[in-house]
Amino acid sequence: MKKIFFLYFLYLISPLSLKAEGLGNANLGTISLDEAIAHTLKNHPRMSLATNDIERIRASKGEIWDVGNTSFEFSYGQLNGSFSKDHEFSLTQPLGSPITPYYKNALLKTRVSNAEHYRNIVARELTAEVRRSYANYQYAHALLTLYTQQLQIANQIRDAVRLQHEQGDISSAERNMINTQTSDIHTRHIHARQQLQLAQRQFAWSCYAQHAIPADTLQTAFSLTRAGAAAISSPSKLLSPDWQLFFDGQIEEKKRAYKLEKAKYFPELSIGWNNQRIEALKGLNSFTVGVAFPLVFSPQRSRVRQARYEWENAVQTAAYKNLELANKAEELRIQLIQQKEQLDYLNTVALPEAEALQKSAMLQFREGDTDRLQLMRDILSVIDMKEKYIETLHLYNITVIEIQLYTEQ
Repeated sequence: MKKIFFLYFLYLISPLSLKAEGLGNANLGTISLDEAIAHTLKNHPRMSLATNDIERIRASKGEIWDVGNTSFEFSYGQLNGSFSKDHEFSLTQPLGSPITPYYKNALLKTRVSNAEHYRNIVARELTAEVRRSYANYQYAHALLTLYTQQLQIANQIRDAVRLQHEQGDISSAERNMINTQTSDIHTRHIHARQQLQLAQRQFAWSCYAQHAIPADTLQTAFSLTRAGAAAISSPSKLLSPDWQLFFDGQIEEKKRAYKLEKAKYFPELSIGWNNQRIEALKGLNSFTVGVAFPLVFSPQRSRVRQARYEWENAVQTAAYKNLELANKAEELRIQLIQQKEQLDYLNTVALPEAEALQKSAMLQFREGDTDRLQLMRDILSVIDMKEKYIETLHLYNITVIEIQLYTEQ
């Protein structure tokens, strides 16, 4: 049975050059799954970028109260009459709108919260990617182990057939058929070895390291977390709070941006101080209070309308994303149930039959009481059945990882 070499596809579409500029140069060696996840969350650039984005937003807190530049003016000359040495000094300080800082601060808090939720989602995605690459490595290793074992048997049969052909016991056609079937297993073995190499590089890339090898190569069924198990029984419980909070936060951010634009209708205030010397009079001081507002409201009205549409779009986007994840939840639930049923069948029926078929065929081979062509057909049937089990187990594990991506608290 031909395999879909998905790891090769991942290799083609992923920036797998481990010498690329900026790529982590850590040599992790043999590492467990938990250690790989911890290293990735600590060192991956996506986590650094998400954290820096939070700090960037927090750094904008100084812009909340933007009072504008202080204006200084000095006048000298004939300011009030014929006296040529009059002078006037004035200072004006805009204060801006007294209500917009409140809305700016509320918007800033929402953006910080959204950035924190996004960082949590990035951590989830990176964790899932490491788990997937770990499972891919185990899958490739299981295939290589299978083909290595079966290739040894096929080579024994081929050698025995060659001797029989030399002795004239079998025809050239039978010998060629055995050689062709052995070559097919050999080709699968080569592909599996290449898959394992690609899987190892993909795992290192997911860990943001130059070199890393999974410590546990044995392919076993992954276990669902408690949240994942609850999601299977009730898909409505699939979504973790991080996703919902992120979607709700997008709505809240656009809503507060809209309120901020509306607040800009409020007039802006300013204060000032003047000091004059006019002819013989000195120390003439005065204070001013100003109010600034636009005579034409259409530009600000346009910005308010744009903000309103962005808020409405955020509401629709969040509703769509929630529906999309709900559908994804149902798909994952059905997939896992089907894959679990198939695994149970393979474990209880198909694999024992395949093992019995192989033992019986090899016993007859050692006793010299079997058709060599039939023996090779039996071996290929065993390979196909075990391939099916390995692939089904891998798909099951990937589904578990996807469920954990959305459910883990």
